[in-house]
Amino acid sequence: MDALEHNEGNFFAKTGLMFRKFLSRKKSVPPVEFSRPILPSAVVQTIVAFTGQKTLPSMPANAQKAFEISTNPKAEPRDFVELLENDEALSARIIKIANSVYFDRGNGSKTIVEAVATIGTSELRSLLGANILSELFHSNHPLRAKLWKHDVYVALASRTLARNFAPDAAEEAFLAGLMHDVGKLMLLQRVPAEYQKVVDTVGAHRTFHRAEQETFPFDHTLVGHFIAETWRFGDTLTHAIRLHHEPWENLSLQTTPVTFIVKLADNLIHRYWLDDFKSQSLRDYHAEELAAGLALTGKAENLSAEELATFVKKTLSEEAEFYLGDE
Repeated sequence: MDALEHNEGNFFAKTGLMFRKFLSRKKSVPPVEFSRPILPSAVVQTIVAFTGQKTLPSMPANAQKAFEISTNPKAEPRDFVELLENDEALSARIIKIANSVYFDRGNGSKTIVEAVATIGTSELRSLLGANILSELFHSNHPLRAKLWKHDVYVALASRTLARNFAPDAAEEAFLAGLMHDVGKLMLLQRVPAEYQKVVDTVGAHRTFHRAEQETFPFDHTLVGHFIAETWRFGDTLTHAIRLHHEPWENLSLQTTPVTFIVKLADNLIHRYWLDDFKSQSLRDYHAEELAAGLALTGKAENLSAEELATFVKKTLSEEAEFYLGDE
């Protein structure tokens, strides 16, 4: 991991306290001021024609219920208990997670009620969101696990960054990070041979969406927008899915905090956790984008990209296993 691994063992001993104090300066986030992006009907027709489907099917009922709860800030513990009690596989997984070293407080959880109390509704929202997406657009293609791993890492990084840069947006940032590349998952499932070509050429084009535009008459952000419109995602989530590759000058930590943070997290993960998609040109591109985004936070003078990556790496090492499942 080049710079990330250099002197990593001494990082927290030397700068951990400074970093925590720096990130603990929480500022209120002004109301979000942006318009829901428009998806032209011609683009929809092109996506549908190319993927060979007349329409995108409705989200499965159980996934829809879980999605509604995970995105509802007013959801109470009993809502999570009711949902989990009707899903044997998911409830078993949640109880297992509650009894993990990370969550267990020494008492042990034997029931769903105990597991919900141990994990907490905030973390459960994230776990439900991950469970939903892991089941959607499933594929046995080897790329599927790599794409999912990237989504999980971006989600965890987004939540970590949001808790410090825009605390009120942390939960939305996690879900947006998790679903920012949902268009890739659909393309891989529907047109796997063509998407393999994208991956094979991504290094030459420096980014996935540019490589996609050489193969398709659209990219994964437009496909993701199509999914978001069909399944009625909220404005914030749709904005992040569609616009996380927008130029930095079109985004703002103050007015579009979730999209800004997802873009920052996406570049961070591509820069330091790119082992599954080896490409030096891609890594260099994201290093440039990461530096540009970090500069716009106003923190670049006190916080380097390497320090930010090391801080996020701690979160990944502690929590990623809960979201990767059996992928």
